Amino acid sequence: MKILLVEDQGNLSQFLFKALNDLRGNEVRWARTGQNAISLIRSQLLGQPFDIVITGAETPGHDSFDVIDAVRSENLATKVIVMLESNAEEGVRARVTKVRPDEILEKPFKLETFYAAIKKLAPKT
Repeated sequence: MKILLVEDQGNLSQFLFKALNDLRGNEVRWARTGQNAISLIRSQLLGQPFDIVITGAETPGHDSFDVIDAVRSENLATKVIVMLESNAEEGVRARVTKVRPDEILEKPFKLETFYAAIKKLAPKT
């Protein structure tokens, strides 16, 4: 499964990147900014697109809303998980809900919850 992780918080990014690689059979890419993520998403259009994009709600460059727009505008079958801060402002929560990600995880979350979201959205083979 091809997964793109978009997260700028260093420790969390490294932990999730390792957790995703621990799941056998994944090809994982990591982008620290929304702009990098959008470039990676667009570069995958000629080949096999990402199966899942996991993004923080607010990342530098372009935020998760821009990342989701990039996925949706290309009519990709890519699923999107948004990681939302538990203390996020109501406006951010409303925007996340409006763009309709496939899954929302509220930080902090348990690793089991993270794995369950990925399993739920994984392509059926």
